[in-house]
Amino acid sequence: MIGLIAGFALATSAPTPPTAVSVPQEARCAFFAALQTVEQGRVRSDHGKGLGPYCLHRGFWECAVKASPDLAGPGYAHCRSVLYSRLIIDAYLVHHAPKEWAAGNWEFCAMVVHRGPTGARLGRGREYARRVVNIMEADK
Repeated sequence: MIGLIAGFALATSAPTPPTAVSVPQEARCAFFAALQTVEQGRVRSDHGKGLGPYCLHRGFWECAVKASPDLAGPGYAHCRSVLYSRLIIDAYLVHHAPKEWAAGNWEFCAMVVHRGPTGARLGRGREYARRVVNIMEADK
C-alpha cells in the first residue's frame, strides 16, 4: 500500500512552473503538519463527514482529481492516508491557488483548504488560517 502511494507521489510530482517562486519542501511539510494539527484539535462541525487526518470531504477530493486525474486511481477512501491526502491537497492548491501555493502564502492556502477558493477570496476562514500559521511559526 505504501509503495503504491509512494509511486503516486513520484508519478504525479510536477515541476514548478518557471514563473512561480518555489518554496522549500520543508516549508510545505510544516504547512501540512500544521493543517493536520488544527484539523485534529478542532470541534468538527461536519458531523464526521471528512475523511482522514485532514478531514477531506468527497467534493474536495473530486475537485482535486478532476484537476489531476492520475490521482483518482486509489479512490476517495485512501484519503485516510497522510501521504495520499497531501497529494490531494497539493493538487487542489495547484489548481485553485497556484501563485499563492508556489509563493508559500500559507494563510491564503489554509483558507482555500478550509473554505474553498471562493470562500478564501471573500476572507472566510481567517481564524482557521491564523491557527495554521501560528503553529508553523511556533514550530520554527
